[in-house]
Amino acid sequence: MHQNIFSLKQKLTGSLLDLFDSFALCISKEDYDGALELILRTQGKGKIFIWKESMASELQQLLNFLFDSEKQPLVSNSKFGDLYNLYGLTLRDQGKLQEAVQYLQNAIYKYEETNDHSILTEALCDLSSTLRVLGKTQDAEDFARTALERSESIPDIAEKQYWKGISLRILGNLETTNGNFVEAEDHLLEALDIWQEYSKTNDSQSEGMVNAFLALLYLEREDLPRDESLYKAEEFAKIALELAEGEKFPRDMARATLIHGLILFALGKSKEADAKVKAALEIATTNRLTEYKAEALLALIKTALYLENEELTHEYSKKLSSDESLLQYKSIQDEAASIIQ
Repeated sequence: MHQNIFSLKQKLTGSLLDLFDSFALCISKEDYDGALELILRTQGKGKIFIWKESMASELQQLLNFLFDSEKQPLVSNSKFGDLYNLYGLTLRDQGKLQEAVQYLQNAIYKYEETNDHSILTEALCDLSSTLRVLGKTQDAEDFARTALERSESIPDIAEKQYWKGISLRILGNLETTNGNFVEAEDHLLEALDIWQEYSKTNDSQSEGMVNAFLALLYLEREDLPRDESLYKAEEFAKIALELAEGEKFPRDMARATLIHGLILFALGKSKEADAKVKAALEIATTNRLTEYKAEALLALIKTALYLENEELTHEYSKKLSSDESLLQYKSIQDEAASIIQ
């Protein structure tokens, strides 16, 4: 075994960036003992590694080492779960969704052998979100519902409310996608109550996300008078956009801007809608938010079709179908192909 690089850089572990550098150095020197020791000592800081695009290779090497090593019995189910979950999320960010699902499921199997309902709820939410992107929305809804059930078993009240709010938000959005509008409204409004209380002492990012999902719900609802549902949709969209601009998170800004554009289009304000959707596309493209880039291009295709502009329809369709980073969004690609035939 190579010299334990971790022991040489132990003093650096107070910084998250140094945690990554230490781990990457251990792997580059094939010091898997040191890499494992570092992982085991980082506790909750371990997820910083996902911020580095190159991390998947290093994590795979460490997993391979553990599978063939006598060290495996020394690693707790919780830490093995962390490694699986981290690797799955890294794969998801790289667009390798099918592989990501496999590792995220493995993480859940490991977490189920622990008594930590908090990390299990988080892992179930991660898996649900990944399945949604794959277009497996019913499976995603089922896992989100399981996450909500697990969150009720979290002993710490504040932590329980936090994960309950996230589970409700994810579940409500999926219920909207699957056409379960009444259930979606109940769950999203309950989530909004939680996040409005939470944002009094914390950031308002999650509150903004729930407002965006409520806007999308009322945009999609078919069981209410159209004027009423669109009025509610626009009100929630404006709040979501205001909160997103305040927090300055690109993903939230892209989401809220896009949803507002879709609502404006439904209201017959095609020019304003076009400007909003193009703004969302720019945010998504600049920040490599591929899911929202795909959704924005689909919206622009629909707008161009409505305006009977064949040239723009072809242009946006080509951008959507030729960008390799967008091919993973099969449901969006299928919808685009079906409407331009």
